[in-house]
Amino acid sequence: MEFIKNNPKLLQFGFVLIVFFILMSMTGEYHDIISLRDGFSK
Repeated sequence: MEFIKNNPKLLQFGFVLIVFFILMSMTGEYHDIISLRDGFSK
């Protein structure tokens, strides 16, 4: 718990990421997101 208290920004980022993935699974726009991410990482 100390880690979370010391890094509230990290917890917020993780929460946003989880919500983002839930929304993506609802809308079903996986292909666009994955191809965008692959292009971004290269």
